[in-house]
Amino acid sequence: ALHPSLQLMSSDHPVVTIWRMNASDGVASPIDDWAGEHALAYRDAHDAVHVESLPEGAAIFLHSLREGASLGEAAQAALAGAGDFDLTGAILLLIRTGAAIHTNTGAHAS
Repeated sequence: ALHPSLQLMSSDHPVVTIWRMNASDGVASPIDDWAGEHALAYRDAHDAVHVESLPEGAAIFLHSLREGASLGEAAQAALAGAGDFDLTGAILLLIRTGAAIHTNTGAHAS
């Protein structure tokens, strides 16, 4: 299960780039590559908000997990949608951000 504070956004616009330019000490400047971005927003253990740009495969992976897919199903969906999907990087993202708060191994306690 993903942390309830975690939000995902896929946009045709450079939403993370725009957010960074308007956040705290960001510097406004023209955006040369006006391309869509996938964003991950979450709160850390100190309640600070973080926004990160995601590669397409990681976005598909996290969307699949959010929809209830198993880790394997989410990885397959990400590979089908983005051939350069990095499963190791996506799992490290889950750990680093604290996005995964519960796992179900399918094992039953006796």
